[in-house]
Amino acid sequence: MENMNIKHIVLLFGSLIFIMLACAPKVRYGVLSTFFDGVPLPEDERYELTVGKDTLGQTDSTRIAAVMKSVREIKFQYHEPYREKKCSSCHEEKRMGRLVIEEPELCYQCHESAGEAKSYRHGPSDAGYCTSCHRPHMSKSDNLLYESGKALCYGCHEEVDVSDNIIHKDIKKNNCVSCHDPHSSENDFMLQRGTCFNCHDDFTGDYSFMHGPVSAGYCSVCHGSHESENKYLLVKAGKDLCLNCHDATTIFMNEKHQGDNKEDCTSCHNPHGGENEFMLN
Repeated sequence: MENMNIKHIVLLFGSLIFIMLACAPKVRYGVLSTFFDGVPLPEDERYELTVGKDTLGQTDSTRIAAVMKSVREIKFQYHEPYREKKCSSCHEEKRMGRLVIEEPELCYQCHESAGEAKSYRHGPSDAGYCTSCHRPHMSKSDNLLYESGKALCYGCHEEVDVSDNIIHKDIKKNNCVSCHDPHSSENDFMLQRGTCFNCHDDFTGDYSFMHGPVSAGYCSVCHGSHESENKYLLVKAGKDLCLNCHDATTIFMNEKHQGDNKEDCTSCHNPHGGENEFMLN
């Protein structure tokens, strides 16, 4: 038994030595930092150069000296347990970095749940793989993300599929999460509440009485966010859209609606809001 343990230890350290010699610096750092504290960052991530405009006209030697003086260490964001060296809050002691409990329960010991109760959930978040997007120790990006902005999303989503979508033609440098919730949403396509008002006028303050989905900011309940065969990108045409939520029997039992079963509801009712209880036009 003792020989078996020694054999396993030799194999483990042999594997680590192979990783150190054979793998790319970033891969090597990722593996080693899982098991050990204080692993130095790869050279290409440890420093960044800043060149002042006043150095451009100097001779090579003085310019190099000025550049080297301006070399500064990158500022990192740190996960608090890692900063405070509380490794055992996440890792089992004497078990080579094994987690005390698996994700996402480990993360939820300190962080709020990422919205499992909502109707639509982002795959990694729903599966509990927090570290698909967030670094567990430290990061150069906000919220300990692996990358900043769209670069993180393009790790899984094809850039061409995003940019070819008509809605995204003018996306430019906008961050995906300015419109899409990275964890969960009540809207299809993980749209943030009120996202539509980034481009469309916000009329929610124009009425005394608001239609429920509009008041809640769930535009996609009625409107397709990307494409539709119907006018105004409605998910269904005419009263069929309204009868998705409103009960037809109750409506047409009302004496005011008798004989109106061929009329569109919006011929009398404003679909967004109004100055009276029934949002009459």
